[in-house]
Amino acid sequence: LHTATHIDAPSHFIADGAAIDEIAIDRFHRPGVRLDLTGSPPGAAIGLAELDAAGFEPAGCRGAILMLATGWTDHAFETPQLYGGNPYLALDAAEAIASAAPSAIGLDFAVDHGKPFPNHTVLLGADVLLIENLMRLPELPADGFTVSAFPIRIAGENGAPARVVAELAG
Repeated sequence: LHTATHIDAPSHFIADGAAIDEIAIDRFHRPGVRLDLTGSPPGAAIGLAELDAAGFEPAGCRGAILMLATGWTDHAFETPQLYGGNPYLALDAAEAIASAAPSAIGLDFAVDHGKPFPNHTVLLGADVLLIENLMRLPELPADGFTVSAFPIRIAGENGAPARVVAELAG
């Protein structure tokens, strides 16, 4: 359920959180917003300062699918460094994103840097879905696109593999 491109439902970390089949279908088809974080060094935390420098605007994220683009998965997917040498979110960034209330965030890097997975808890606890292991995010424009991220509907599960595409406007 949690390998390759997949979506984490709140029940993955939140005891009374929604399972993947309990999430309204419209949550998986929303306008997209991309933040360019391609300068993030391997193994470094991406904090609120880096989000702000990339143009993070909380009001513009509400209800959207926020794509965080480092390019990490594109070059590290089939290497041992995929999980370990990756950039990751600092807790202040996860809290700011949770407060901005996007429908989901899409990532091309691991949201946490090991256990106890605080960012999973913060984001899923705020009902922000996690779309993990995406590729080619740096190729997206900053906005003007729609994301479709439909997971397999598996009853009672805390996540599912998904096919994720971005449709460019015009």
